[in-house]
Amino acid sequence: CIRDRYKYYCDPSFDWENGGYDYLLSGCPNPQSNVYFDGTSGSYSQGQTTDSSGAASWTGVPAGDFGFVEQPPDGYQVGRIFCGYSDQQGTPPTSWDEYSYSDGWSVSYETTQYLTCYVFDVPYDTGTVYLYKYYCDPSFDWQSGSYDYLYSGCTSPQPNVPFEAQSGSYSQGQTTDSGGAATWTDVPSGTLKIVE
Repeated sequence: CIRDRYKYYCDPSFDWENGGYDYLLSGCPNPQSNVYFDGTSGSYSQGQTTDSSGAASWTGVPAGDFGFVEQPPDGYQVGRIFCGYSDQQGTPPTSWDEYSYSDGWSVSYETTQYLTCYVFDVPYDTGTVYLYKYYCDPSFDWQSGSYDYLYSGCTSPQPNVPFEAQSGSYSQGQTTDSGGAATWTDVPSGTLKIVE
């Protein structure tokens, strides 16, 4: 069966982090051509480049987990991915599942089904994020002050604390150094979540 990928990109002002498949398809109507994907399943491996309609297809893929890695165009990152199944070629899926992208994604399928995925890329700018971790003496009244009060009273850097920075498909871990600092470079713009 044929495995189709359709590639679209969203305008910078579009709120791509919210809504489902229908919302993204209506808000990101721009097909993205000349985007290369590697498709692999066991010993099967084939690369495809999207055409002018943003489509790429694979045939003869064995059943199992089919993995994909995209080479996003400059200035873009993978924002959201939706895949679904149908029983007949050319018939769109009736439901869509969302997949996360972290150096690729994989989809399980049977050879009796047709798999269709939509990949929505979003533009990004990158920046650098600096984090400093300090701890307060147990006797310090840390609940009563502002930033300046905490900064002056909690002066002991805390090393070896792991943090994870996440933004869209970006996810990178760092551990604080001996000065209590952690730094992330090339972080895409957007909503940033830092987890300790």
